[in-house]
Amino acid sequence: MTTLRLSLAIFALIFPALASADPPATTDSDWRGFTKQSFDFEGHKSFVVVPKEAAPGKPWIWRTSFPDYHPEVAVELLGSGFHLAHVDVVAMLGCDESLAIMDRFYDFVRAQWGLAAKPALEAVSRGGLHAYRYAATRPERVACIYADVPVMELKSWPLKHPASKGPLADALKFYGFADEAALIAYDGDPLDLLEPIAKAKIPLRHVISTNDLIVPSEENTLEAKRRLEALGWTLDVLVADPATTVTEGHHFPPIGVEESAAFIRRHTAEPVAIFDGETFEGWEGDIGSVWRIEDGALTAGSLEKKQEKNNFLATTKEYGDFELTLKWRLVGTEGFVNGGVQIRSQRIPDHHEVIGYQADLGAGYDGALYDESRRKKMLAQPSEEVLKKAQKPLGEWNEYRIRAEGSRIQIWLNGVQTVDYTETDEGIDAKGRIAVQIHGNATALVQYKELKIVEL
Repeated sequence: MTTLRLSLAIFALIFPALASADPPATTDSDWRGFTKQSFDFEGHKSFVVVPKEAAPGKPWIWRTSFPDYHPEVAVELLGSGFHLAHVDVVAMLGCDESLAIMDRFYDFVRAQWGLAAKPALEAVSRGGLHAYRYAATRPERVACIYADVPVMELKSWPLKHPASKGPLADALKFYGFADEAALIAYDGDPLDLLEPIAKAKIPLRHVISTNDLIVPSEENTLEAKRRLEALGWTLDVLVADPATTVTEGHHFPPIGVEESAAFIRRHTAEPVAIFDGETFEGWEGDIGSVWRIEDGALTAGSLEKKQEKNNFLATTKEYGDFELTLKWRLVGTEGFVNGGVQIRSQRIPDHHEVIGYQADLGAGYDGALYDESRRKKMLAQPSEEVLKKAQKPLGEWNEYRIRAEGSRIQIWLNGVQTVDYTETDEGIDAKGRIAVQIHGNATALVQYKELKIVEL
């Protein structure tokens, strides 16, 4: 018995409800230079493609349909340590029964291959039905969705496409519709289920063709985008050149492969703590004299003594493209009560200052982007209306999410985006240290905690 079959046998003992009496046999084959382990799962052809070396946390892509069509993104991710999984329930068009099978498949492959809790769902065409209906009803199991010309409504496809009589019959069968009128009246399509996806803030990216006659973009992706925006969420859309499309505009050469792979990496990566809550490991500065750790937070200042000069505690490591999350709290009684989170910054030699971008914080400056000791000016600042939605009273804990990617810097304060800035000066460093600040000339106390980063 192979090691895999032995493991499957053990799995059957531990999870009897999820395994058959006889563990499925597996067959190894080559898939684009990687090992594909194929097996039967409850009567459905299934497989897992294994990377040469698994990435930390074992991230994975779950292809909901047509795994051999436009495989470029999956191949790119396999090369960086992702697993790829697929169970063939494509003909079931995302009906409830297919989602139940997907549930059991999810439990099975996670237990067997040790995969991460949240895969990236990758959908092609009708696979959008499976991906979106699964994400809407099980958002805690989905990291993001990347989709290629996805179907978002049965009333659009297969109902309206003359050559899709077979899939239409499948829809009537698997959804239990008595007739086409029942399909038209159905309110459980992906377009109807976007609210829980928006609420869970599941990142979304589609590749489409605007001249697609099989799955028209206006009725599917673009309609989903409009509805998501009305719900306060976003959908990234990449559009193919109509001149390159074939098969009624539904097929076209791969586009945006590297960007889409980066999208999936970004949203499946596990955040890494850059402050452990107990020690200054990985940080340097005036430790002891200015900076201390209180209640699991980097802390500076007091309400009894004035802080004379700006002071910064900085990471020893430099970061380029990343997403940083943290919590901060600021209280003060007099002076310029202020702090900040430096990114892509450096210390000025023989000086107490640093130079670089700062996510500012303090009355009138929360959620703003300042250029510390360089241009010495506000680069971007939220409107009063936006700030009113995001701001908490002085002294309460706030949350920052700061994304730096290429020339673009974005800031969210308490879940509300306050800055979306693009740097136009090519001479500005796109890499540097992260630092936290207490501003001088104030009697104030500032704290920072739960600093976590995902490098992009």
